[in-house]
Amino acid sequence: MGTQTYSINPNHPADYRQLLGALSDPKNGLPSHIIHLWSQAPFVSEPAALNAQLMSIFHLSQALLEQKPIEPIQLLYLYLETEEALQPQ
Repeated sequence: MGTQTYSINPNHPADYRQLLGALSDPKNGLPSHIIHLWSQAPFVSEPAALNAQLMSIFHLSQALLEQKPIEPIQLLYLYLETEEALQPQ
């Protein structure tokens, strides 16, 4: 999209690989901290909702493993919690 701004489709694993490739620095490697806040809707266990809510963190994790980072990466998964119910993920 622009400098330091990226757009990905959460259902396309290749987008995560491309994003990490763009963020990777030859000297410093990958970022040391990643915050995942894609799942902003209440949890629903239907397949389409799972793709939007959980598969994005799965695809991100896969892409990170493929990069074989030398240094540890802290991955923080954030999600929406409502007063009505705790989220099971």
